Amino acid sequence: MSGIRRAILSSIATAEEDAQGRVVLPTALKRMAGITKDVVTLGRGKRLEIWAAERYYEYLEGVDYDEQLKKLGI
Repeated sequence: MSGIRRAILSSIATAEEDAQGRVVLPTALKRMAGITKDVVTLGRGKRLEIWAAERYYEYLEGVDYDEQLKKLGI
């Protein structure tokens, strides 16, 4: 396993469920993701991404959709 992959995967944690069935994210992961209030969740195949909403929308502003569509042959 590469060093960068190990570093990224080392931040994986088990999330607990509260009495109402909500997923409670560990404080360290919320801090790393910059989550303070609103979140965006994305299904990515077998994975689920959880983003701080403001960070996700900032990320989308930087995406070159024309370039990405060209890479997909669209």
